[in-house]
Amino acid sequence: MIKLDDSIIDSISFSNVETYFNYYRKKCKKYDLNLLGITIIPPTSLEKFLNVIKSHNKNNEVMKELIKKTIYARSTDKTRPLFTGIKYEKKGSNLTFVGTNTHRLAIKTVEVENSEEKDFSMIIPGRLLTEVVNSLNSDLPQSVVISLHNRQIIIKIGKTTIVSSLVEGEFPDYKRVIPPKFEIKTKVNIKELEGAVKRVSLFSADGDYSIVKISVKNSEIVVNFSSNDVGKGRESVSCVTEGAS
Repeated sequence: MIKLDDSIIDSISFSNVETYFNYYRKKCKKYDLNLLGITIIPPTSLEKFLNVIKSHNKNNEVMKELIKKTIYARSTDKTRPLFTGIKYEKKGSNLTFVGTNTHRLAIKTVEVENSEEKDFSMIIPGRLLTEVVNSLNSDLPQSVVISLHNRQIIIKIGKTTIVSSLVEGEFPDYKRVIPPKFEIKTKVNIKELEGAVKRVSLFSADGDYSIVKISVKNSEIVVNFSSNDVGKGRESVSCVTEGAS
């Protein structure tokens, strides 16, 4: 993944450029620039060569919400690259981000107002989306434009352009793990539950598989963690449960 500012792109002369599908080289008297895994396209030809997906032109708050609600669920295990990415798909008028490490699953969907583009699906590298969130740090509204060229993805935020290859592979059918109906339904104050999880999580270890246990009872949800090395924590939150618990 490469992050390029417009000033850097403009400073490069594209007159003697060797461009290959997965290799880029720029040579001049003072430097020899070799970039692997990327195709560089001159800015003047960007619109000609890119298939711009207009439905990807979202404001920064929408994009940050999509990323933050799913990025934490992805895997950080580089031996399973498929799960280090986030699935981004459009179906009808809905845009959906999906992240999973096979132990947890996060899904966030937003509705697109003007949805004339064809449906699509891709897997975006998690590191790329982290860079996008870091670039969306302005108090002023910003437009996020995501474009595609072959298997390359280009994200433009203001004067910053981020280029990366998409993650290869077939993302698992996440909808199959979601039951069509549930035997137990619980109503709880989400802020109270969030606070309880954060406080008990202080006792859990860092990493993909640190576990905080949640038990659902008729009138309360119990959040707890126990470790011989760290200690233990327990907190209960009032709730209303329907069905067998």
